[in-house]
Amino acid sequence: MTDLTLDTVLVQQREDVAPTLLDAQVVCLHIEQGRFYGLNVTGSRIFTLLEQPMPVEDLLRALAAEYEVPEATAEADVLEFLGALLANGLIRRVEPSDVSDPARSNG
Repeated sequence: MTDLTLDTVLVQQREDVAPTLLDAQVVCLHIEQGRFYGLNVTGSRIFTLLEQPMPVEDLLRALAAEYEVPEATAEADVLEFLGALLANGLIRRVEPSDVSDPARSNG
């Protein structure tokens, strides 16, 4: 079981994972495991959003707006999916300080 919370910050795993976009869906090769993972359109969108470090809460907010569903409706499914991505080594946790804050940038 993963202990993901809304404050958990996640990002794509880049060292051992080679993602490719194929017909609007992401296919990932986990090089160390020698396994392929195919993501459906929604899973691909989640994975794409995690190109940059993002708190789970921000990810849920973006998905709820994009798919026009309440955050509470999406939360359980998204947390389960993120847990699977994390367990399979396709994403990783990062420190909250790794999240870029556009409000703090100077330009």
